[in-house]
Amino acid sequence: MGNTLTITGYDAATGLVSYSYSLLDNEAHANAGGNNSLFEDFAVTLVDSDGDTANNTLSVQIVDDVPTAVNDVNLATASENNLVLNGNVISNDAQGADGAVVTAANLTGTYGSLVLNANGTYTYTLAPLDPQFVALPGGSTGSEVFTYTLTDADGDVSTATLTLAIKNDDDGVTITNLTPKGEGGDAIVYEDDLLANRGLNESAGSDTSKDSTTVTGSLNISAPDGVQTLSVGGISLVSGGVAASLPQSIATPLGNTLTITGYDAATGLVSYSYSLLDNEAHANAGGNNSLFEDFAVTLVDSDGDTANNTLSVQIVDDVPVQPDELNTRVEEFSNPGVNLMIILDTSGSMDYASGVAGFATRMAIAKASILQLIGDYDDVGDVMVRLVGFASSATTNFLGSGDVWLTAAQALNVINGITDYLGDGGTDYDDALIKAMSAYDSAGKIIGGQSVLYFLSDGEPTESTNWPGVSGTGSTGINTVEQTAWEAFLNSNDINAYALGMGTGATAGALTPIAYNGSSGQQQPAIIVTDLSQLASTLSGTVQVPTTGNLLTDAGVVFGADGPATLPITSISHDADGNPATPDVVYTTTYSGYNAITHVLTIPTHGGGTFSVNLFTGAYSYSLSLDVANDYTETFRYTISDADGDVKTGVLNMITTDSSDVIAYDNGDEALVTQIMVPGATTSTTLADFGDTTNAANSGAGYNPWIYDTSGTGMSVMDLGSTSIGSAVANNGNKWIVSTLSSSTLDGSVSGGALQLVDSNDDGAGAAELLTPEFVTGLAGTTTLSFQYDRGNVHTSDTVTWSLYKFDGSSWVQLSGVGFSGNLSGDPGALSTITTSTLDAGTRYRVYFSVNDGSGNSDSTLQLDNIKLNVTAAATAAIALTTAHGNLLTDPNHDMMSGDPWGSVDAIGAESSVLKIWNGSSYTAVTTSQTVAGLYGSLEIHSDGAYTYRPNADLNNVGKADVFNYQLAQSDGEQDTAQLTINIASSATVEPTVMEGTSANDVLVGTSGDDVVLGHAGADLLNGNDGNDRLEGGAGNDTLIGGLGDDILIGGLDSDTMTGSAGSDTFKWLAGDADGSTDSITDFTLGSTASGGDVLDLSDLLVGVPALGDNEDLAAVLDNYLQFNTTTKTLTIDPAGAGGEAELTIQFQNSLDLASLGSNQDIIKQLLDDGNLKVDI
Repeated sequence: MGNTLTITGYDAATGLVSYSYSLLDNEAHANAGGNNSLFEDFAVTLVDSDGDTANNTLSVQIVDDVPTAVNDVNLATASENNLVLNGNVISNDAQGADGAVVTAANLTGTYGSLVLNANGTYTYTLAPLDPQFVALPGGSTGSEVFTYTLTDADGDVSTATLTLAIKNDDDGVTITNLTPKGEGGDAIVYEDDLLANRGLNESAGSDTSKDSTTVTGSLNISAPDGVQTLSVGGISLVSGGVAASLPQSIATPLGNTLTITGYDAATGLVSYSYSLLDNEAHANAGGNNSLFEDFAVTLVDSDGDTANNTLSVQIVDDVPVQPDELNTRVEEFSNPGVNLMIILDTSGSMDYASGVAGFATRMAIAKASILQLIGDYDDVGDVMVRLVGFASSATTNFLGSGDVWLTAAQALNVINGITDYLGDGGTDYDDALIKAMSAYDSAGKIIGGQSVLYFLSDGEPTESTNWPGVSGTGSTGINTVEQTAWEAFLNSNDINAYALGMGTGATAGALTPIAYNGSSGQQQPAIIVTDLSQLASTLSGTVQVPTTGNLLTDAGVVFGADGPATLPITSISHDADGNPATPDVVYTTTYSGYNAITHVLTIPTHGGGTFSVNLFTGAYSYSLSLDVANDYTETFRYTISDADGDVKTGVLNMITTDSSDVIAYDNGDEALVTQIMVPGATTSTTLADFGDTTNAANSGAGYNPWIYDTSGTGMSVMDLGSTSIGSAVANNGNKWIVSTLSSSTLDGSVSGGALQLVDSNDDGAGAAELLTPEFVTGLAGTTTLSFQYDRGNVHTSDTVTWSLYKFDGSSWVQLSGVGFSGNLSGDPGALSTITTSTLDAGTRYRVYFSVNDGSGNSDSTLQLDNIKLNVTAAATAAIALTTAHGNLLTDPNHDMMSGDPWGSVDAIGAESSVLKIWNGSSYTAVTTSQTVAGLYGSLEIHSDGAYTYRPNADLNNVGKADVFNYQLAQSDGEQDTAQLTINIASSATVEPTVMEGTSANDVLVGTSGDDVVLGHAGADLLNGNDGNDRLEGGAGNDTLIGGLGDDILIGGLDSDTMTGSAGSDTFKWLAGDADGSTDSITDFTLGSTASGGDVLDLSDLLVGVPALGDNEDLAAVLDNYLQFNTTTKTLTIDPAGAGGEAELTIQFQNSLDLASLGSNQDIIKQLLDDGNLKVDI
C-alpha cells in the first residue's frame, strides 16, 4: 500500500519481536464509506530447528478520513444597485486527507441565479426585473439559500448552505425618450399629406407625394420597484399593478386619434401611434407654422414614487402651393380701319317699352347702344359707318343720311336724330339684306379695312321680298337659298356679320341664317339679348374680344388641406404708372372698381387696357387695344390665401405679341458691263440687175459695162465665139464676154429681168461660158460679191459652175476653193444666192460662169440676177450693258458675302409693310416706283419690291459693287433694314453649287468650284474643297473646313470647330449665334487680308456699336464687347457690350501670338487696322 513496516527488535530469550508501521498516504477505502477502515496484513512464519512450523498474521488497521462542509454567509447584499455577489464556499470547510471538491452547478434562486464552481468559487447575479424581486417593497430585504456538497477523493461527502442577503432598494421612477415641443416634439404630422376624401368638401393637402398622416413612436419608463399605475393621454396601461390589454385608442381633443400599441413591462418600452384626421386651426397667416397636441404621461411605482411627462405631437400647417407663373400671349390689336354696317329694325314693335329704366322704348335703348358701339370702334381706329333701316321695306338712305359711308362723327349725328317712337310697319328680313348688299358698295368705305356688320331686330320677320337673280326666294324670313347667297356675299367681302335679337320676341332660328363670319368662312350663333340693359355691353364686347383665363386653375393653384379662404384671391398689384422705381399699386376689395355682389375687381392697366378678375372664382379677362412693334408685357401679381390666412403670390404676365414681325434680308444681284465689237454696216452696190439692157454711150459717164447691152452704141457684150474665155480674161475688162457655140447666137441673153446662159443640145461637147466685166474692191471695209441664180432644164448630167478670177498684179488667176468657186445646183424655180468669201482690198476681179449641158436634156439654162458688191465697214468697239432684275421682297438671299442666312426671304408681316429706299439722306416710301442713283448705275424700284438696275457704261466700274439700303416698315413702328448689293462684272458669274444637309449628322464635300454648303441641324462635317465657298453649319456641333480659296465659314448655333485652310478666310457669326457655346478656330492667320490674313466678322453679332472716326476710338468701345485672353488664346464676346456675362467664346487653337500685340484694346485696334476684325459701324 506504499506505507512502511519496520522490525525494530527481536529478543531471542524472550522471543519478543518489536516492529513499527508508518502510514505514508491516504488509501483507497471503499467509496463513500465514511469513516470506514481497511487493513494491511503481514504474514508471520516460524520454523524451529526440527522443522516445526508455525504461521500467523500481523494486521494493521488504516482508518479512512472524511471532509467537513461548513455553512457560509456572504456579508455583502445584492440589490438593483449591486447586482453581483462573489465568494468561495470551501474556504471555511475541512476537506480531509483525501482532498475534496464542490459539486459545480448553475442554480436558479428566488431573485437571481448562482454559478457555483468546483473550486468553491461562486457568482450570484440578481435579476432586478424578476417579478418576485420586483414584488419586494422598496427598502425591504429577502434572502437566497443555496445548499452545496463537498466530496473527497474516495467519495465521502459533506453538505452545507450558502446564504445571500437580498434587498430591493427604494428606487425612484422615470419617463424618458420624450422631446419637449420647444424642441420639436416627439412626432410630426403634416397637413399637406391629408386626402380630400377625409370628408365632405374637404381639400387635399398640397404634398403630391402623400406620406402617411399616421406616425408611430415610443417612450420609455423605469420603475425598478414595480409599476403600480401607468397612463398615457388618459389611456390606462397599468392599474393596480395589472397591465391592460393593448392596443387601445382614444379620440384626441383636436379630433385626431392616439393609439397605445404596446407596453413591454420587462423593458419599460411604451409604443404609440398618432393619426392626423383633419386640418387644424393654426395661427392665422403663420405660414408653415405648427401647433402641438400634448398628452400627459403618468407613472406610479409600488411604493408610491411618481413621475409625469408629456408626449407632444407637432402638427405642421399646410399652406398654398406657389402658383405657376402664367405667361398668356395676346395677339396685338391691329386695326387697318373698320367698315361698320348697322342694319336696324325700325318696325312698329321697336316702340314697345324696353323694360329698362331711363329708356322708354326698345328704339331708345337701341339708339344708346349703337351710339356706344360706334364710339367704341372710333376709339380704336378709323371707322366708316353705313346705316340701313328696315321695317316693311328697307332703306339705304337712313334718316336722309345719304347713300354713302359716313364718318363716325356723321354717323353719331344721324343716330342722335332717332326718336324714341320712330318705329312703324312690319318686319322684312329679306329686303334688309338685299339693301345691305347694295349699300356695301357705296362710296366712302375704307379700302383694305375690316368689315363688320350688325343686324338688330326685336322680332321675327312678318313680310318678305324676292331676291333679285336668286331663284327659290320669296318666303318669309331667310331660307336656305337666300342664306347661301347672303353667305357668298359675306365671304367675297370678308364681312363678319353679327345678328342680335332684342328681347324675347326675336328668335335664334330666324336670326342664325344672318350670323356668319365671312372672314373665316364660319357660321356663328345669333345673340339673343333678353335683358336689354345688357345690349350696349353685348355690342361693345364684340369690338375687341377680351382674353380670358383663370388665375387659380390656369396656374395650378393648390390651397392645401386648409382649403381656400372665403375670397381665395385677396389682392391684385400692378405697375399702374409704368415706372419700375415706384411701388406697384395694390388693389383690394376696398378699391372703387370692386363689385361686392359679383366679387369682380376691375382695374385700369398701364398700357391703357382693362383687367378684371373674379376674386372668388379666379376668372379674369384682359383687354388692350394696342398695336405693338415688339412684344409688350403687362404684369399682374395676385395674392391667394387659404382658410387660415396663409398666402402665396402668383404672377400673370399678359404678353401682347407683335403678331406681324417684319424681317428684311440682304440680297445680291449682278449687272454686266462688257466691251464688245459692233460689226460695221454693210453697203451693197448693185453691179447688174438686168433691168436695163441699153447703154447711153460706149464710153464715159454714160457707159456702164454692167448693163448687158448686146447691140447699139453702148454695146457692152463681146462675142468670143467658141474660143475659151479663159484666154480673154486679161482683155476687155469693161465688157461682158460670152461664148457663141452655134448658129451665131450668143449663149447669154437677158430675158425676164435676168441673164440667161444656155448650153443648147446642139452645142456639142462645148460649154456655154460667161465672163463679167471687171470690178475693183475698195481699200476700206470688208468686201464680198453676191449673186442670185436659178436653173432650168436641170438634169443630173448637167454641169454648172462659177469661179472668180483675180488679178494678182501681174496676171489673172482663176481662184478655187469654198467662197471663190463652186457648182451651182438646185431645182428649177428656186432662187438661190451665192456670196463669196472676203475679197482682197484694192484688187481687180471678174466672175466666170460655165453651163455644160449633159446628155439627158435638149439644153441647160443658168439664170443670173442681182450681182452685187457688198462692203462691210470695220467693226467698232462698244460697251454692252446687261441690267439686273429681281424682287427685294420675294427673291431668296443668294449673296455669297451676306450676313444673312443663304436662301432667306423677306417677311413683310401680316400687317403688311411699306417698302422704303434710302435716297442718300433718308428712307422714303416707294409708292409706285422710284429711281435711286447709285455710284455705278441707277436702281428703279417698285412698291411691290420689283427692281431693275441699269449700270453706267463705264468699264472702270467692273469689279465694283453698288449697295442700296432699303427698309420694311409697319404702321406700329416696327421696321427692319437690309441691303441689295449689285456686283458689276464683265461676264456672268457662274452660280455656286448649293449642297444641303438634313437634320441628321451629314458629311458634305464641295466641288472644285464655288460652293454653298448648308449643314442645317445635326453634327455635320462640311468641307468646301477648292473654290471660294460659303459654309453654314446651322444647329449642332459642326466641323467646317473651308479648303482652298477665300471662304466664308458660319458655324451657327452650338459649339463648332472651323478650319479656314489656305486663302483669306472669313469666320462669321450671325445675329442670335451667341448661345453660350464655345467655337474653335484651328488656323486663324493674322495680318493683312491681301496677304492671306483671316477675318473675324462680328458685324451681325454685336449690337449697338457706334460709328466712330478712327480705329483708336472704336477699339475703346469694343473693349466692352470683346475680351482676349492671351494665355488661353480665347476671345469672349458680350454681344450687347454691357459688361455682362460672355455669351460666346472663340478658342484659337493654333500658335496665335496675341500677347505681342499689347493690351486688350491694343489687340482690337491692330485687328481693325489689318482688316482681321469686322464690326458693324
